Formats: sequence, C-alpha cells, structure tokens
Amino acid sequence: MDRLAASPEIVEAITRHFRSDGVPPTAAGHLAAEVVSHPDDIDTKVSRFQDFLANYRSKGFSDEAAQNLAVEALEGGEEPSRSRRYQLLSEEQK
Repeated sequence: MDRLAASPEIVEAITRHFRSDGVPPTAAGHLAAEVVSHPDDIDTKVSRFQDFLANYRSKGFSDEAAQNLAVEALEGGEEPSRSRRYQLLSEEQK
C-alpha cells in the first residue's frame, strides 16, 4: 500500500474517475487521497460526500463553500443537519 500512496499516477487516475462521476475537482482530489490511504468503504464515502454536498448547496452555500463543508463533515464523521428543502427534494426523488 505504501507504493500506492507514493504513485502520483494512481492518485491522478482516481481523481479523474471521481471527476467523471460528478465530484467537484477539489473534493475529487481529497477523496482520491482517502482511497489511497484508507481504501475501505470508499463507495460509502463518495455517496456520503455527494449527500453532504447536496445538503449544503440546498442551504444556499456557494459550490466552493459547500465542497469544503462536505469534505470537513466527511473527515469529522459528523453528519450535518438536513435543510428542509433538502429533505423535500430527497423525498421527491424516491
């Protein structure tokens, strides 16, 4: 695993993959670093990040602020409170 972490090509490839999945560039780099250092449950982490990002956007945060807050929430493990708008939109999509 140490060789994986030392390979910028692998980190870049993972970052591109996340970007192609719609993850914003800054967050994609962060998630790629997470994959290299903690490869367990990455699908869950990406899903949680996207959920956090949508929630912060629905609260009116700019894209950049929403990304930063979502990354912080993912790192800290604390789930942000859901906005009323986010709850309604999430229920409509089900």
